[in-house]
Amino acid sequence: MTTQERTVPFGFTFDASGRLVVTQAGPNAIATFTVARTGKLTPVQQIANGQAATCWIVATGPRL
Repeated sequence: MTTQERTVPFGFTFDASGRLVVTQAGPNAIATFTVARTGKLTPVQQIANGQAATCWIVATGPRL
C-alpha cells in the first residue's frame, strides 16, 4: 500500500506514458506516480491546480 498524508485521493487515470495520475481533493492538486510491476507506486510530481475540491480527471491522448 502506498499512502500520502492529507491528500484525499479522488479520481484517477493513466497518462500516455502509463503513469498513474491522481486528483487530490485535500491539497487541490494532481499527483503523478510510476507503477512498478509489484504494484508499488513511486511519486513523480505533484502540481497544485488552483481549484477547489479537485475531483475528476480524464486523459485524452497526451493531455489530461
